[in-house]
Amino acid sequence: MLKVWFDERSDTQTLTNFVIERGGIENVRRTASNTQANKLTADDYRDIAANALTGEHALATFGLHNYMLSDSENDTDYMVALVHCDRNGNGKVVYGSNKRALVDNALAVMGKELDEQQTKAASKDTLDDVKQRKTANVKQFAARVLANKTAA
Repeated sequence: MLKVWFDERSDTQTLTNFVIERGGIENVRRTASNTQANKLTADDYRDIAANALTGEHALATFGLHNYMLSDSENDTDYMVALVHCDRNGNGKVVYGSNKRALVDNALAVMGKELDEQQTKAASKDTLDDVKQRKTANVKQFAARVLANKTAA
């Protein structure tokens, strides 16, 4: 249960609040076993990144140099660029490689990051919906309590 709390909690959320929001220890435990069954592999994350990062929304474009395509046997459409970042917030591509292992690792890492960002954004939307529903319920409850007190 502690691992689930550590992996899924928001930055300032206590263990107690996490367990309460999830409906108790048994619900957290049940959720943990379900998430492990649905856990994505590195290959899954590679596919996510390869399908999502097709170049339609590129951060930058530039001409490739022959030395960047050092692996001529490689059938990938991707290469990894090493970007040097200076203190002023500027970046310069200093090297690139299309080595298959390097590209595969980069795609797996980027796919996982994209999945986590999407999940975080979706959970925030869900939490906002829950918050709005609870606020509406509390308002209705408060109105009933106040109506009963004024009637008495």
